[in-house]
Amino acid sequence: MLNVNLYCEGKPDIESAFENADFSKGRKGWFFEKKLSKKLESVLAEFHEDTYSYQLTFSGNLTFEDYELIHEAIHLLAEELPAEVDDKKALMGYLENGEKAFIYHQWKEWKAYLLQAKHVSMEGQKVKVQKGENSWQGILLHYSSHIKNEKFRVTECTILGTEGEVRVQGEELVLTPTGEFM
Repeated sequence: MLNVNLYCEGKPDIESAFENADFSKGRKGWFFEKKLSKKLESVLAEFHEDTYSYQLTFSGNLTFEDYELIHEAIHLLAEELPAEVDDKKALMGYLENGEKAFIYHQWKEWKAYLLQAKHVSMEGQKVKVQKGENSWQGILLHYSSHIKNEKFRVTECTILGTEGEVRVQGEELVLTPTGEFM
């Protein structure tokens, strides 16, 4: 199990903060209401009076999308309580430079790093490229990207489709592997 401690400052409006972060009150503490991919998994926030903190406990075996939801909830709680976040017991992985990335601290950098690696592995594979309402399919030959505001963005790509090479440019292209072979 992974743990995050939220050390509250002053006497915050606990009920409002947790409700705004999609938690509901139970006998043992607060439970995250958003559905995680594994139906039996949840996030529990228990109050520790000795440190005037809430400890959030959740599984270390969730999907990336689940961890995104939990990260957003922690971020909202940290702002609304307000609270200092100790996420040293919620290691998600490592950045390219070897630094540790946690569910709250270094999250954006870690997410960008993972998305960058994901896109590198898509080269040579059949993908669907979306730019607003328009979409194209083909073998990904090349793409260009950058990180802006700690967010990974694909701004250009070249695919080989049934009609030949197609170059697509945009502010934030979405590349999705199709799992199909040509």
